[in-house]
Amino acid sequence: MIGKLLRSLVVACAIVVAMPAWASPEGMRAAIAAMDVEALHAEAQTDAEKRLAAGIELGWTSQAPAAAAELSAALDQGMDFALKADGLRQLMSLYMRRGEFAAAASAGLRASVIMPLDAGERQALSFVEGLVSVPPTRAAGAFSGGVPVIRDLAGLMRADITVGEVSIPAILDTGANFSTINETSAARLGLRMLDAAVSVGSSSRDAVASRLAVADRLKVGEAEFSNVVFIVLPDADLSFANGAYTIDAILGMPVFLEMKRIAVTKTADGEIFAFGDTAPIAAGPEAKRNIRFAGLSPLVDVSVEAAGQSIDIIMMFDSGAQQTSFEGRFAEVAAHLLTHAATVTSTRGGAGGTVTSDDTKRLASVNLTFANRVVTLTNVDVHETKGDNRLGLLGLDAVANGFVIDWERGIFAPQ
Repeated sequence: MIGKLLRSLVVACAIVVAMPAWASPEGMRAAIAAMDVEALHAEAQTDAEKRLAAGIELGWTSQAPAAAAELSAALDQGMDFALKADGLRQLMSLYMRRGEFAAAASAGLRASVIMPLDAGERQALSFVEGLVSVPPTRAAGAFSGGVPVIRDLAGLMRADITVGEVSIPAILDTGANFSTINETSAARLGLRMLDAAVSVGSSSRDAVASRLAVADRLKVGEAEFSNVVFIVLPDADLSFANGAYTIDAILGMPVFLEMKRIAVTKTADGEIFAFGDTAPIAAGPEAKRNIRFAGLSPLVDVSVEAAGQSIDIIMMFDSGAQQTSFEGRFAEVAAHLLTHAATVTSTRGGAGGTVTSDDTKRLASVNLTFANRVVTLTNVDVHETKGDNRLGLLGLDAVANGFVIDWERGIFAPQ
């Protein structure tokens, strides 16, 4: 027994000695966290790291099968364990965007074996594990068309969605990783409920208990989409101001991505949500890509100027937010822009209710530049909460005359 134990210890020691001594990957890991493409490539030293950098960049900018293949091939090479875990998280993110939930769950589990997942990552893993049997959302035929947009009491955009013979209004929300619906509307539409019980984050609570459901066929105008996943919340979690403002449903990113191109345009008869070939082209052929993805969140390159100073950041375009705002990390990287900011009390709403803060900073005026357009906004809040790799939400006030997004070219532009 002792001899066997000693042999085991010798083998274990030999394995440790034989492991390659990789250079510190911290610079590359920081670049991944910041979604800094230039730094990501600059910090990559070994051939494996360089291929990983190429795979991650491709994953940030494309949902094509080639992105997953390149990232998977890079991760099969030897590299620092922490860096491999980060790469697996990126692969999980990409598979989520592609709707390949079983593959996303596998990548997340592999990452968790190497390094513990944080609370948000564990929540995401639980979510995709509940969807492993669900095929990706896909356009079921033609995906072009247009539908009228109605602005609700909060100024958000709603359009009808139809399942079977039943139609309900849904908020058009690029900030929603998945479509969402209240229990009453889910029953009205006859959605197929899944067994999984999950939780989702919100701006007002760390986690909101929910269920998952699928619309096997869903129509927007005359365009039809299959396997549309919905997060199902209690009615009370989508009701605000004592019932004065309620949300039946929210249409999220998987459907928008299948539309290939989306736009909100103003006409003499009101606003139209156009998609597919019906949507106008986003800028000219010389336009540069200004969108990348973190999971299903569309992040936009933005230059922010206040008090004569500017900084380049990334913000999530959230058509479910009326007002543009910044997250707490913005205050860390742009402290010089907040020198003269006022301190105010603010209230934010989300699934489960609202949250109030007495320590919100408010910028009197900021200039935002994106897609070579300058937009001036007033009274923009900087909240205490800290997002992951985004520094704020780009809301509807920044695209008051409408917008165009070409998902495949990666271009976001105001009208």
